[in-house]
Amino acid sequence: MKKQLLFFTLNLCSFFAFAQLDFYQQPLMSYDYAVGEKAISLYTDVDGDGDLDIISGALSGTKIGWQENLDGSGTFGNFKLITENVNQVSALHDIDIDGDGDIDLISGSTDDGKIAWYENDGQGNFGPQNILIQYLDDVSAVYGSDVDGDGDIDIVASVDCCTITWFENTDEQGTFIAQNDITNVANPTSIFLEDMDGDGDMDIVTNASLLNAYVRILWLENLNGQGNFDSPQILYTFSLETYSPYYISQVKSQVHASDIDNDGDKDIVFTAMREMGYIKNTDGLGNFTEESTNIIYQADPNSGTKFVQVFSVDMDADGDLDIVTNSIETGNSAKVAWYENSDGQGDFSSQITMTNWSDGNNFIDVGDVDLDGDLDVLSDSNAPYDYNAAWFKNDGTNLVFEGPEYISSFFYTPSSATAIDLDSDGDLDIVNLVSDYLVWYENLDGQGNFSNQQVLAATVGGRLQFLDFNGDGYIDILASNSDGPMWLQNDGSENFTNQIQIPSNTNSSNIFPGDIDGDGDMDLVSTNYVNTSSNYIAYNENLDGLGNFGESQTIINLGSNHISELQIKDFDGDNDNDIAFVGHDGAGNASGGGQIGWIKNLDGTGNFGAKITLYDGEANSIDAADMDGDGDIDIVTGTHSPSILAWFENTDGLGNFSSREIILITNQLNGITDVKATDLDTDGDLDIVIGSRYENNIEWFENVNGTADSFTKKTITTGIDGVNSVWPGDINGDGVLDIVFSASDGGYPVGWFRNSGLLTNRLNGQIILDVDDNGCGGILDPKLENLRVETTNGTETISTFTDNYGYYQIFPTQEGTYTTTIETDITYYNSTPDYVESTFTGFGNIETADFCFTANQAVNDLKIDIITLNDARPGFQSRYAIRYQNIGTVMQSGTVVVDFDGSKLDFLGAGQTGITHTENQFSFNFSNLRPFEDRRVRPIFQVLPPPTVNIGDVLSFTATINPISGDVTEPNNITQLDQVVIGSYDPNDITVKEGPQIQIEDVDEFLHYVIRFQNTGTASAINVQVENTLDPDLDWSTIEMEYISHNNFIEIMNGNKVKFIFEDINLPDSSSSETGSQGYIAYKIKPKNTSLVGDIFYNSAEIYFDYNLPIYTNIVETEVVDNNLSIDDFRREESYIYPNPTNGIINITSNKTIKTIEIYNNLGQLVVSKTNENIIDISYLENGLYFIKFSDLSNNTFIKKVIKKN
Repeated sequence: MKKQLLFFTLNLCSFFAFAQLDFYQQPLMSYDYAVGEKAISLYTDVDGDGDLDIISGALSGTKIGWQENLDGSGTFGNFKLITENVNQVSALHDIDIDGDGDIDLISGSTDDGKIAWYENDGQGNFGPQNILIQYLDDVSAVYGSDVDGDGDIDIVASVDCCTITWFENTDEQGTFIAQNDITNVANPTSIFLEDMDGDGDMDIVTNASLLNAYVRILWLENLNGQGNFDSPQILYTFSLETYSPYYISQVKSQVHASDIDNDGDKDIVFTAMREMGYIKNTDGLGNFTEESTNIIYQADPNSGTKFVQVFSVDMDADGDLDIVTNSIETGNSAKVAWYENSDGQGDFSSQITMTNWSDGNNFIDVGDVDLDGDLDVLSDSNAPYDYNAAWFKNDGTNLVFEGPEYISSFFYTPSSATAIDLDSDGDLDIVNLVSDYLVWYENLDGQGNFSNQQVLAATVGGRLQFLDFNGDGYIDILASNSDGPMWLQNDGSENFTNQIQIPSNTNSSNIFPGDIDGDGDMDLVSTNYVNTSSNYIAYNENLDGLGNFGESQTIINLGSNHISELQIKDFDGDNDNDIAFVGHDGAGNASGGGQIGWIKNLDGTGNFGAKITLYDGEANSIDAADMDGDGDIDIVTGTHSPSILAWFENTDGLGNFSSREIILITNQLNGITDVKATDLDTDGDLDIVIGSRYENNIEWFENVNGTADSFTKKTITTGIDGVNSVWPGDINGDGVLDIVFSASDGGYPVGWFRNSGLLTNRLNGQIILDVDDNGCGGILDPKLENLRVETTNGTETISTFTDNYGYYQIFPTQEGTYTTTIETDITYYNSTPDYVESTFTGFGNIETADFCFTANQAVNDLKIDIITLNDARPGFQSRYAIRYQNIGTVMQSGTVVVDFDGSKLDFLGAGQTGITHTENQFSFNFSNLRPFEDRRVRPIFQVLPPPTVNIGDVLSFTATINPISGDVTEPNNITQLDQVVIGSYDPNDITVKEGPQIQIEDVDEFLHYVIRFQNTGTASAINVQVENTLDPDLDWSTIEMEYISHNNFIEIMNGNKVKFIFEDINLPDSSSSETGSQGYIAYKIKPKNTSLVGDIFYNSAEIYFDYNLPIYTNIVETEVVDNNLSIDDFRREESYIYPNPTNGIINITSNKTIKTIEIYNNLGQLVVSKTNENIIDISYLENGLYFIKFSDLSNNTFIKKVIKKN
């Protein structure tokens, strides 16, 4: 998923003749957020944070992805794509392929006959697909294990219908050679590797199946421990003659190996169609006999039961292995069950049902999802068009499983997306229907950051309505199910389990609330279809105001007019509610049997008059509001085909309407599905928003003068297929109305469009390196990241950096001509073009400025940097990041060497293979480092405890990248880091690598800053923003990004205000994940070339976690000195202020007598003036950054920064 964040400065002193609004799509759910219609899944710790995540692969699609267990309690995040380059995933296996300590993934897929693996960086970021083989006839199973005993993970697979083969991992890093066929067996669907004969190597357990003949359980001995296997040994045969399945794919069987009888060797657990059992390893040497086969469960041949999967796991925590299965039952329902190992020796209980699904399922897995010490169950719903994984919570005492708790999100055919404050917390949530489920997205902070999808109820349909039906102060939901209309009662905790049916005719379709009888509570009005010539409107009285409704009463029969929608408003000004309707003839004809009209409430008690027809012709959507500002209720309608948007003016407030006044008629906007009247541009009058099913549009029509005489059409989006609902609401609490939508085609999206309120322009572009001299854009041409892009119109200058894909976005806030350039000191490349000029007239414009880099010479230029990721403390681990880059034009290979003090540090590792180390050094080789490519390693050291290492000691590191000879800038091939050992520390801080002083001859070198942040709150932080105001003596044009821990957007405004925006970072809190809760930013910047001895460069940062007040870091200072001067020639006042930051009191110490102290705010205004004082109270000042100016008796002045906070 890609999201946009917009940053702009607004000048509110000018207005435009027509409202200029910009809308930015904020997706909640779509096909992109789900694996597909059907899938297989497994539990594993993808991101190394100690809890179980889920990986899923599409059985009938092209995706593999994963979802993070966000809190270790079973709350799962959105679907993160691993690959879309598979077709019909048949098998997944999680294992560390490259020996770097994290979980990688193996996949097998059927339709493309492919076996591949995907490297994990340990945080759930998977690399590109590594294909072992493809275009086979079939792949039905994959498994990773050390087949040849060389210490790395090989891959065994079942391919081409009837072959078991393996692929050798040749270098411990996932480089595989061609397949080695082992044997031919008929249709093996399951493979498991285990040492079955106790000889220390991995044997194979598998199955075979032949249509209309048998299912067999087999094992193959690894004869020499090097991958040479014996012929298959048949252990058990199940006859299929009585089954006669039509397709071989209907044959279900699986194998698993574990010590079932607790005798120290591996037995075989299996399923074969309707049978489940285990085969005892009689002597630990792989001798299995017919007598050692134990059938634990055998279903009735006529039951339709087919076992799908089997696991052996200790479900009841009694120290022995039980068995868990899932099975397809009669009618495609599904069952997950377990069988207790009663005596620990293989004597099993009868089947114990754990969960049931109505739609069948494809997989199960077992694990401790919520980290409460017991085993939960992962399973899935195999609905025809919508896949959803779920987990069932183990109660921990009685092995009762609660659920399902849905993991992935339903996405198929959403409708009725509505903005409503469902949880009464003062902000608007989003509720919609999807795949017959009623789902809710909670607005977590009132700013439009939403929870994952939460299922409120199943088997729900109809048009959703929201109201407090029983007067208890909570929003209830009106919908329908197979028994007719109903309302779902909100118990105050957003539980809607109490579903109350409403008396109705079985022909009721859509229900609308309104006070029909004037008694102050909400009655219900329904549309009812009997046949093509009988369609009527009826109502149910709310008998007591508590949601108890009377029998349905017919109001009027509208004949052949198929009623689409109603509006219940006072159209004639007599203080009771009338009913307006729109309908069609059932064939979609604009001038056929449909009608638009209204029905008058004669006496306010629900007695209605005759139909009043406004127009003979189709309409399918309606809204009613005061469009012309004259104080009465007008009617707005939308028609399908041709698409007609129209309104009817209430000419006198008494219900006398004008003829139809067409706002829009066009075949290009074919299929208006929803119409809403709302003040979208906050100018005090009502505009119109419409959605289109077939032309994929959401449009709004500005009511130009507030009298509905003139409307101007504006497009919100043209890229959403099948829009079926739109709903205005202020989602992010900024005072302007956003648009919530759903769509039934094109990925089935649900989301909202953020209304900017006012508009900026936008400048987009991409920077690509042409590596093959044939123009940019080829598949081999890399996209260049971390290049600074600058645009200026002479008065406003804005900079940003390209992302991982070479893209950038800048948002100019002014009109005029902007010149965009790439700012870099690298001279080995030419940019085409050198610059791009973009002229913006008005606002809402989008311009593109792409750049292509080409090498102008052959240059070797490597560089290396090292930064600290945490403070060094005696007895604790310290972590570092080393980044090495090729900034030349020639691909290079070489060696990285890191020297350290082995008397103070123990090297623990660096997260990759191929590292050699001694007591004081570690090193590794690298190869084929491409131009502009950077790679990183993260070494970890153990700081020795006192008295070996004490607070104040210095840890020194030197990192070198070779080759140095022939490098055009040899100095940046070596870098040094000196780190002071400390005691306790603040996790949100800023450091400068060069320390408190630099020499005057080094002012043309970079200063290296690291800003670290950590979420020490009690919940994950959805968004993080770090603001960093650069010292005026630092040259912002030289800034370069070095490391940033998470994906982000960077903006530099007017040369000194830098923002690092981490949107949707979901940073865990420190109690959930100490390491995962941390982030960092590392950049370098040069002082201005005018810097002199005595200049001090200050730096600090403000860190915002979500919408909390900022956390202020410490202030670092770096002073320019000249060691060639004597102390008498140069001795500055040594003055210190503490604490800093402060919540009020400032203490001042100095080696000089301070005469005056002046404190200025960040606007340069004097706020405090003191004489001859060394303690100052600033508790009454607002929080923020201040400058303290000191003057001594000789009238020398110097300045310090201080941060005031609560």
